Amino acid sequence: MPGFDHNKYDDEYFSDSSDSTKNNSNTTSVSSNLSCSDTTGFNLKYTDSEISKNVPVIPFNFHLIKGDKGKRGHKGKRGHRGPMGPIGPQGPQGPQGPIGIKGDTGEPGIQGIPGLPGSAVEKGDKGEQGAQGEKGEKGDQGDQGTQGIQGFQGEKGEKGDKGEQGEKGDTGEQGVQGLQGSKGDKGEKGDKGEQGAKGDTGEQGVQGLQGLQGVKGDKGAKGDSGTPIAYSYYYSNSEKTLQPGELLNFDFPNINSPDIIYANGEITLVNPGHFKISYFTHTQQSGQFALAINNTVTSESVFNTSYAQCIITTTIPNSVLKLINNTVNTINIIQFGGNGNQSGVNAYMIIEQLDSL
Repeated sequence: MPGFDHNKYDDEYFSDSSDSTKNNSNTTSVSSNLSCSDTTGFNLKYTDSEISKNVPVIPFNFHLIKGDKGKRGHKGKRGHRGPMGPIGPQGPQGPQGPIGIKGDTGEPGIQGIPGLPGSAVEKGDKGEQGAQGEKGEKGDQGDQGTQGIQGFQGEKGEKGDKGEQGEKGDTGEQGVQGLQGSKGDKGEKGDKGEQGAKGDTGEQGVQGLQGLQGVKGDKGAKGDSGTPIAYSYYYSNSEKTLQPGELLNFDFPNINSPDIIYANGEITLVNPGHFKISYFTHTQQSGQFALAINNTVTSESVFNTSYAQCIITTTIPNSVLKLINNTVNTINIIQFGGNGNQSGVNAYMIIEQLDSL
């Protein structure tokens, strides 16, 4: 049939009466048996290269023009869900996950109903005492409780024994003087009472205020001239060796008062009195020095050092004083140390008369 447009009649006129397999929009025919109806009412049948109209077949040849590819049809409705397949075998257990964070403590549950008493069992051995826990902190002091109701009065106790008489108390302070009373009527003369015991001596009163300064008195007469205090100073700078009991003879009696006389180590104290004595010796040996008065060592002047100071008393006029080596060993008074250009003092004595007797 000339001018037959296959594309026009594929979807509008032809229906496939044969089995076919569809993939997306492509259709592959197993056999070419198509039928259609045209607008004239004739039934057309196309078999391989033939078309029949309910009449004897008139063979003819024609060429089908392939039309453009049609648009993709609308997606069909989703089919019904198939039945669930059988449960598969359990898979292997996965690795243990990390421990989760501890959750908050839940609220206390409702107390359960007490259970029935259990059957009696034998008492087990006493467990060992656990370790003592740490001492808790001292709690805050609680509020003071309300005062309790007063108790019943107790029975009266028996009278106690009489106590011992206490010691006499201190004298009380004097009270304030009372107002003078009005003069009473003259009473009759009574009998003379006995003399009372002498009271305790009262405490000494507070010192009174200082009185006003008196008038300046007349100038007194000039007193007698006092006696001058005697003093002396002696020293040495040469080395010396003192035997036991030997006196120290100073090189220089530098100052010599008239009432203190020096001669060859012996010192004469003309007037009796109290004297202050200071002395020094430069020695590296352990020894002992003392002062002898009239050849008698005074105990208050014995020293185990090279420097000493003391006070002595003389009661006899013209007493003789000496500084002696009071040991059984020899003592050397030396020059030692120092980098000066002159020899230093290695022994001295100072005498001061404090008063006269």
